Amino acid sequence: MLLTLFLLGLIERLCIQANLPKPRGAIAQTAMPYAFAVGRSPRTATVCATTGLLGLLSPSELEGMMGHELTHVANRDVMVMAIASFCASIASFIVHMGLCSAVATTTMAPGFFVVILVLAAVYVISFVLIQALSATASSQPTAARRSLPATPARWSRR
Repeated sequence: MLLTLFLLGLIERLCIQANLPKPRGAIAQTAMPYAFAVGRSPRTATVCATTGLLGLLSPSELEGMMGHELTHVANRDVMVMAIASFCASIASFIVHMGLCSAVATTTMAPGFFVVILVLAAVYVISFVLIQALSATASSQPTAARRSLPATPARWSRR
């Protein structure tokens, strides 16, 4: 109960500092240290930390971790990755259907191979873009978190 109140208070304070709407906070009962953000917009977001993480990190480290997750919420990273993954899935499906129909058809037009090559290129490009988005989504929040105002406890240590 005390950890829940601490986490919710920490999330609320960070949201006030970053001028974000306050997302729901959750604690997952597992020993694995992990934190994540879900939700397609800041208004529908939930930020979750596991009991393993809460027991492992100091309050200042937990503040950094929650700031990182809140920046994912502010950047709408979950929605961007969902849209990118959807586009890659559609491209993969079309390539798969094209290849299956090419195998089933004995007479193929020469333009058919061009279409298959273009669709395969779209799939490869979308895969690379998803990997790049994932790397960017992971590094940007850390840099953005550094720009949030420091807490009074940090000011006293400087």
